[in-house]
Amino acid sequence: MNSSEEKDQIRDVLSNYCFYTDGGYPDRWVDLFTDDCQWDGGPFGLCASKQELRAFMKQSGAAGIGMKHMTTNIVIRLEGAQARARSYVLVLGKADQWNSILFAGHYDDVLVKTDGRWLIRSRKLRSDLSEFEIS
Repeated sequence: MNSSEEKDQIRDVLSNYCFYTDGGYPDRWVDLFTDDCQWDGGPFGLCASKQELRAFMKQSGAAGIGMKHMTTNIVIRLEGAQARARSYVLVLGKADQWNSILFAGHYDDVLVKTDGRWLIRSRKLRSDLSEFEIS
């Protein structure tokens, strides 16, 4: 598989993260992560395993349903069976129309290829109010 195909697969993982959050599919969402994952949701909390992610989603209930998480400007750097990705995230909420910005920030991700599948090993979410450094 060439690097372009690998990056497409990674983009699919990052997009599915949003679709599964917004669609209310917690099991599919958790399945996007490695067993030893680290999820740093900034103001939304920290999880250090799939088990903690499941508990977080159970506690959150349907909080993500009715939102639109949008990930843009994705930059992916492949490093063999590991990849780093940076992207912007914008979360819209629905009032009368999709016009309420609930959150704006960025993700810093590390993904690993396991058994032919890209999974998120770590994801850090930061608000636009925090420093964004280009590397």
